[in-house]
Amino acid sequence: MDDVPAVPEGFRAGQTGVVVLGRVIMGDVAVTLVDLIQREFLTVEETTDHSDWLLTVTPGTATKERHAALLDYEKRLLVG
Repeated sequence: MDDVPAVPEGFRAGQTGVVVLGRVIMGDVAVTLVDLIQREFLTVEETTDHSDWLLTVTPGTATKERHAALLDYEKRLLVG
């Protein structure tokens, strides 16, 4: 499969919907959270009662170098 859609160079996954639609939708937030998990800024685990998910900022991500790699909207999500 050579025709798999990819995020254009310089864009993060969560920005693509804004560019295409001109507004933020819930899917943009969700894909940004998944991206932050994959980049190891967040960890995710299921709650003990299996009714929800717990997102936690990964220890060590507050270093200047790691924090500088984040875009403004990603920083806002991590703080929130």
